[in-house]
Amino acid sequence: MKKNVFIIFYIVNLIVLLLIMLPILSKRDWWMLLLMLLYAAIIATLYFSTLFGVKKGLLYALFVWISVYSIMSYGSLLPFIKSGGAYEHLLYMAIASLWLVSIAIIQAFTYQMPLAMRTVFSFFIIIVIHFFIIPIFALFNRYYIGDFSYYHFEIQLSGYFIIIGFSIIYYIILLFLEMIWLVKYSITLQNYMIGVFVSIMSIPIIVALRVGLWETGVVAFFIMMSIIVVSKTKVEEGS
Repeated sequence: MKKNVFIIFYIVNLIVLLLIMLPILSKRDWWMLLLMLLYAAIIATLYFSTLFGVKKGLLYALFVWISVYSIMSYGSLLPFIKSGGAYEHLLYMAIASLWLVSIAIIQAFTYQMPLAMRTVFSFFIIIVIHFFIIPIFALFNRYYIGDFSYYHFEIQLSGYFIIIGFSIIYYIILLFLEMIWLVKYSITLQNYMIGVFVSIMSIPIIVALRVGLWETGVVAFFIMMSIIVVSKTKVEEGS
């Protein structure tokens, strides 16, 4: 995998976050962070192409992305999306990208763990990512239409069932593909994905701090660091 692809992603993501934190970018334009998730999806595709080979990796990445986009958009599973037009499709593309990146992250972080621990930890990582980032979608949507009074970070109970359902399906498929396709896993790959994980988790952390939800930002930061520490520890044990 080309290191420059990751370096550019880290730098651009940092610049956009700084524009929000300083603040230079208006709240109505915070949606531009969603574009970073589309970039992250490209990185996740490269990751799977490295693991399974170009054609197989691309096939799996397209399957995850297209299936999530189709189900979310046609099923209207994100009730807060009401803006319509191109922005609505951007939100659905961003959520599809988030799912693809989430699957790549859990593969990179948990591949060397025992199956039971891997399963539990994978589901934990996915729930954490979506718990902190999905409300950001709702927040950006409110800001985009000019409603600047929305500061709540919450997911409805039905949302968790959707997340768990998708997690079970894609996790089982991932395990099956690892058995039948050659997996070229390395610590270097995990290190690259740690940078991606930090980048996407920095979005809810910075936004939370920016709108005054300090507790949310601090909790997200410590959970993020704990996940990284556990993942790196298991890799060192398995080396």
